[in-house]
Amino acid sequence: MYIAGTGSFLYATDGEKAVKVGGWGHPLDDTGSAYRISGDGIAYALRYYDGREEECHELFEAMMEFFKLETPELIIPKMYGSNPKHIIASFAPIVVDLARKGSACTIRIIEFAVEEIVKTIVTAMRRLNRFDIDVAIVSSLYTSAKDVIVPRLVEKTKDTWIPWKDS
Repeated sequence: MYIAGTGSFLYATDGEKAVKVGGWGHPLDDTGSAYRISGDGIAYALRYYDGREEECHELFEAMMEFFKLETPELIIPKMYGSNPKHIIASFAPIVVDLARKGSACTIRIIEFAVEEIVKTIVTAMRRLNRFDIDVAIVSSLYTSAKDVIVPRLVEKTKDTWIPWKDS
């Protein structure tokens, strides 16, 4: 089971042996999580503002509106205020929605998250030495973003043995 909420990790078992992959916490490694998708979205938006990223105007505007910022610099105190992990993670649905609408930079963010989810699943399968385990991804983010994430998961794994089940 791959859990991809504010944080992320995969727990898998073959009935005898169990493995956990990921789950190192948001400062270190929560790939595929709402926190990571949001953080990447905010970073892309800020790089767009700096002139280091193209095709992210919509994401930048969405960030400004979502966080109610008069200037981009005001994001800094928000990110270091109380409970920044949840503040940052709360931006994930915006990133997903922009990807749904075809925003190139947010599609790249989602595709990176999907690549990391696939790596995590394959790693668990290798550690169990079983490649016939069922995979279920659970979280409110995943449920609301299924239409954006699942087709990419299927595409990335179409030539592998990963048996996708709709969870």
